[in-house]
Amino acid sequence: MPFDHEKMRVYQLSVAFYAQMGELMDRLPPKQEHVKDQLRRAALSIVLNIAEGAGKFHPKDKARYYLSSRGSAAECSALMDVIAAAKLLPEAETAPLKHDLDQMGSMLTPLLKAVGART
Repeated sequence: MPFDHEKMRVYQLSVAFYAQMGELMDRLPPKQEHVKDQLRRAALSIVLNIAEGAGKFHPKDKARYYLSSRGSAAECSALMDVIAAAKLLPEAETAPLKHDLDQMGSMLTPLLKAVGART
């Protein structure tokens, strides 16, 4: 029987996004380890916070984890901007990923509202 978070579309999208980050990081220049590390941690944080929030019972606990997940999605979006602005990768490669992050944010907002969080 799957855990609740495994049924959530936002969780599935976040796992797919994390997998794409691995491919993207392989194409970043070796001197950008700090960017790779930050991106890896932020992308993983989206996934883990959604899962942990889904596993909580109290609405305030759920809200805390969903807010963290949304914050990590915003962090990843900013990293995509930095990568494109620094010409580390073409914007054509980062734009679809930013779209996925926007979708995740749009999916997390109703979850936050459902548990009574201010968004």
